[in-house]
Amino acid sequence: MLYRAKYKNICIKSFLIDTSYKDIDERYALFYSAFVWRKNYFKKKLEKTKSKQEIELSLKEYNDIMSMLDKIENLFMDSSFYFGYYVTIAIGQKHSLLEL
Repeated sequence: MLYRAKYKNICIKSFLIDTSYKDIDERYALFYSAFVWRKNYFKKKLEKTKSKQEIELSLKEYNDIMSMLDKIENLFMDSSFYFGYYVTIAIGQKHSLLEL
């Protein structure tokens, strides 16, 4: 994608982010970065609903998500629980106006 968009000096790196060898504070920080934004997404969705039917549906969805995320958060606090994901970072450089 970057190459087709005329970027040069492209560098791509992947990193595993996981719970291995992390203390409780680091595990919580990982949970927070990976999952808490979902709480905010469903909270905002609930706040934007207008009709009574939408509010009821959004409130049920919000409560279901909060319950699931609370369960996941509890798993993160257990040192025997493992969670990991890969993050890929791509960096490129376009020609500056001075080079054209």
